[in-house]
Amino acid sequence: MRKRFQLSAFAVMIVIIATFGVVASLQALPPGNTGFDDNYYTDPDFTNWVGERYMQCDSSPVTYGTPSAGHYVIREEWSCQVSQTPDVCEYYHCPGYPWDRDECSYLGNCY
Repeated sequence: MRKRFQLSAFAVMIVIIATFGVVASLQALPPGNTGFDDNYYTDPDFTNWVGERYMQCDSSPVTYGTPSAGHYVIREEWSCQVSQTPDVCEYYHCPGYPWDRDECSYLGNCY
């Protein structure tokens, strides 16, 4: 009887640990399961780079430079489920930082 209780307790612990592992993995993925790389510029020709905001599929956003100074954005994004090679590249003009697609004007595709 005691051995059966120990096995049951062990099985419950394994289920709890596995559940927390799955939840932690899901929380690590960016919203929409996409990674992104936003490069910010001060000019519409995208020549004066001022900063970058980047998030790989298994990380938190990282910021370089001063992206809040730029209102022109080159947005690259990729699916975390398929590959981590950009499959979207678009130009935007945005009034604020960090950029919100709903508030930005789409200017075209990069490639």
